[in-house]
Amino acid sequence: MDTSTSFLETEKMVLEILKISEKYKETPAQFIDVVEKLQVSRKEKEELFLFLGIMFENQSNLRLALVCLEHGLTYLEEGDTKKLSACYMYLGLINHDLKNYNKAAEYYEKAEKIFAEIGQTDALKILYKNMRETYKKMKSPEKAEEYKRKAEEILT
Repeated sequence: MDTSTSFLETEKMVLEILKISEKYKETPAQFIDVVEKLQVSRKEKEELFLFLGIMFENQSNLRLALVCLEHGLTYLEEGDTKKLSACYMYLGLINHDLKNYNKAAEYYEKAEKIFAEIGQTDALKILYKNMRETYKKMKSPEKAEEYKRKAEEILT
């Protein structure tokens, strides 16, 4: 018997989560507690936290995006490397936007390792551009130039 949530149930749940997220903009840890109480499988939580994090980042709700993705790592680190690398890349983007450049670089380096291992050259091109900008902000021109070269090498 399939006990997974149907698409329509998932869509309804996500819409409800989006409604309640408005209440927790200033208290993102409490939002995580609410989402954790949902009666869904571990795999569904993995996907839900990644989806919510990306969606909140796209809406410039960086605090909720950050906590969703960071919490989602507890599920992702045992699972799909493509999802894990995407999560690291988004965590890098968010930390860059929040001017946490060292943390952004840390997440970008984790994403780089996975993207390289799985041969995601398109993702690496984007990542290297982001890394270059982060190292520029960190006043590390040598590292910025290194990532510019890496991006150019992919293009050739």
